[in-house]
Amino acid sequence: MCNLIKLSNIKKSYSNRVGPVIDGVTARFEDGELVALLGPLGSGKTTLLEIIQTLRFADEGDYQYNSMLVAQMQRKQLFVLRNLEIGSVLQGLPMAEELSVIENVSLPLIFSKLRTSKAKRRMYAAAALDNCGAAHLMDKKVCDLTSPEKMLISLARATVNRPSTLLVDDLTPENVGTDGCVMDVIQAIHRSGTTVILSTKQEEIAQSCERIICLANGKITSDSSLASHLYD
Repeated sequence: MCNLIKLSNIKKSYSNRVGPVIDGVTARFEDGELVALLGPLGSGKTTLLEIIQTLRFADEGDYQYNSMLVAQMQRKQLFVLRNLEIGSVLQGLPMAEELSVIENVSLPLIFSKLRTSKAKRRMYAAAALDNCGAAHLMDKKVCDLTSPEKMLISLARATVNRPSTLLVDDLTPENVGTDGCVMDVIQAIHRSGTTVILSTKQEEIAQSCERIICLANGKITSDSSLASHLYD
C-alpha cells in the first residue's frame, strides 16, 4: 500500500469559535484502507473531512494527496481532486429533495464536465444505484425516502464517478438503520478498491472499520486498528 493521503500538523480555526477546531493533526491514510474517525460532537471530524475534500483549507500544515501538495495545486487539479478523485457524503453537500433519486445520482456526472449524453448519465447513475442496493428507488423523490435510504442514495451519488477515495460524514444509528445494509454497502465499496474514511460518534459503527482514529478537541487521541484498544 502507498500513502494516498498525508496530513502534517494540520491546524484550522474559525472566528466564531474559541480555540482551534483542528489542532496539529498528523495522519496518513493508505490506499485501500477503511478508516473511522471516532469522536464526540465538536471534536473536529467534519472539518477534517472537509479539508481532505478541499471544501476548506488548513490555516497551517501540509496536506498531500497522492504525493502532491494540495496547497500548490492549480484550479484544474483541484477540480479533478474534488469531483473525480474524491467522492463525498458530507453534511454540506445535501441532495436536491425535489428531484428524483436517479436525477440526484446523475448530478456529479454533469458537474464533472464529462461529455456524455443524458441517456448515458442515466445508465451510469442506474449502475451506481444497483451497486448500492438501491436500484428499486431510482424513480422515487428524495423527500419520500427514509434516512437509511437517503444514505444509500448519497453513497451512490458519491461513487458514480468511481472515485479513488470516499468520505462519509456523521454516520449515526438513524441513517445507518438496523438491518446493516448501509455498512454492508460501505464495506463493499471498500472491497472494490476504494479508500474509505468515515466519521461517527458511535463506537459500534467505528468497529466495522479496519482502523479507528479517535479525535477530541481537534486532536488525535489514539490511532488503532483494534477497537478494543480505543481507550487504552
